[in-house]
Amino acid sequence: MQTAIRKEPGGAVQIKMKHTRIYILMVLAAFCWSGAFIAGKFAVPYIPTVSLTFGRFVVATVAMGFIKKYMEAKNPEEKYIFQKTDLKKFLFTGIVGMVGYHIFFFLSLKYTTAINSSIIGATNPVVTALLALAFLKQKLPLKQVLGIVLSLFGVVLTITAGDLSVLAAFELNKGDLIMCLAVVVWAAYGVYSKSRCAGISPVAITYYSFWYVP
Repeated sequence: MQTAIRKEPGGAVQIKMKHTRIYILMVLAAFCWSGAFIAGKFAVPYIPTVSLTFGRFVVATVAMGFIKKYMEAKNPEEKYIFQKTDLKKFLFTGIVGMVGYHIFFFLSLKYTTAINSSIIGATNPVVTALLALAFLKQKLPLKQVLGIVLSLFGVVLTITAGDLSVLAAFELNKGDLIMCLAVVVWAAYGVYSKSRCAGISPVAITYYSFWYVP
C-alpha cells in the first residue's frame, strides 16, 4: 500500500500545482479585467477615447512582445511564424476585437457607472455562447448553460455585494447601450478567433491583433 502511494506523489503534486496555477491565473485575470472598469472610469474624463485606446495598445503591444517571446521559448511547439494569408484574420481581430471593443468600452464609461458597465460586461459569456450557437452551430450542453448562469449570478452577487436590491435601481442609459455594443463586438471577436484562427496560439493572436490595430 505504501509503495503504491510513493509512486504517485510526484504526479499528484504536479497535477495539484497545475490546478493551483490555473486558479491563480484565473483570479489574476478577473482582477485585471475588473480593474479596467475602475481605471477606465478615472481616465475617460481627462483623456479622449481614441487616445486612451491608442495608448493602451502601445503599452500592451510592447508587453505582449516579451510575453510571446517567453511563451514560445518555453513551448517551442506553439511558436507561430507570421503568414501573409493570416493578414485578413488579424485585421478583423484587430479592428473588431481590439479597437472596436475598447472604443465602445471607454466611450460607455463616459455616460455610465463602472458598476453598470461591469454588470453588462458580465453577460459576455452568454452573448458569446449564443453567437457560437447561431454562427458555428456549436451545441450548448446543459452543463455549460448551468455554468454560464452560475458564473453570471456569481459576478452579479459580487458586484452588488450581496445586495440584489441594487439591481432594482439599474436603469439603461446611453452608456449602458454602448457597453452592450462592446459586449457584442467582443463576443464576435471570440467566436471569429475560435473558428478562423485554429492552430494559432492565443498569445500570437493577441500580439498580432495589437500590431494590426489601425
